[in-house]
Amino acid sequence: TLNGANLIGMDKDIGAIEPGKYADIIAVTDDPLRDISAMEKVDFVMKGGVVIKHEINPDADPIPGVPTPQPCLKAVGSK
Repeated sequence: TLNGANLIGMDKDIGAIEPGKYADIIAVTDDPLRDISAMEKVDFVMKGGVVIKHEINPDADPIPGVPTPQPCLKAVGSK
């Protein structure tokens, strides 16, 4: 978040989703705050501003040095 980035003096590089800043994003269509199972349907993953998994090409070659996304396991007690 921007407040955390300001606190550590990195607000020029992180803290908001905007051009020129580093970003780690997991994008989903539905609202995970309403239904956590939305996190099981990932549209794309961005690490350091680079898309490493996308719904259109989920089998794309991994980027060297970037961990390959793994399927998540359901938490104990989840549906």
